[in-house]
Amino acid sequence: MSDKVLASGKGINGTATLHEDKIVISREGFSQKMSGGFFSGTKELMIKDISGIQFREATAFSNGFIEFTIPGEGSSRSSNSFTQSDRMKNENCVVWRKEMMGNQKNENFSELKKIAQELINKNPKGGTAVNVVQETSSADELAKFADLKEKGIISEEEFEAKKKELLGL
Repeated sequence: MSDKVLASGKGINGTATLHEDKIVISREGFSQKMSGGFFSGTKELMIKDISGIQFREATAFSNGFIEFTIPGEGSSRSSNSFTQSDRMKNENCVVWRKEMMGNQKNENFSELKKIAQELINKNPKGGTAVNVVQETSSADELAKFADLKEKGIISEEEFEAKKKELLGL
């Protein structure tokens, strides 16, 4: 895939940059590292791994955020229970403030969310689980129980009962 930037948004605790196959969340500068966790640097989230996006626009009274959900990562709490501090430190989340004049940051992040959701929806999910079922025949089961009987693990009576069950007698 190309490294072409499709959309980006700069927040308080980092910058989210959307590419065709990934979202890069970077923490640069002292204030972003302090609010996002001093040791958090750059994180790449592959589009194929993202299962959901949480989004809220900034208002005069609350910060906006965009959070990318990766199965197996993050908190088990619902996103509504996250505090502002939790979101600032979440490595899959970028938080921003409402600008005094205009709505540019909300528009930037809204566009990023829209394009990311389109990519997620059209991208086949990687690592699709496949259930493997190994079937055993009645003859295989009967052989196992015969072996257990010969080893003295089950009695003759237990073997005969299982044999009748397996053969439908």
